[in-house]
Amino acid sequence: MRFQQHLSVQVQSCWNGFAVLDPTSFCRPKQVRFRTGCIGCSASECSLICNDYSEAG
Repeated sequence: MRFQQHLSVQVQSCWNGFAVLDPTSFCRPKQVRFRTGCIGCSASECSLICNDYSEAG
């Protein structure tokens, strides 16, 4: 498994728990950001930030 090999794994989160994030992703050039979903998109920022981290690698 990727986790046992200390490789990155895709996760989802909610604000009722906790998350450990690498703060360098919030520095320039920004790879992730806090935001709301698109018009008609009910995704919350805690879900979108996981998607950003996944896309950023």
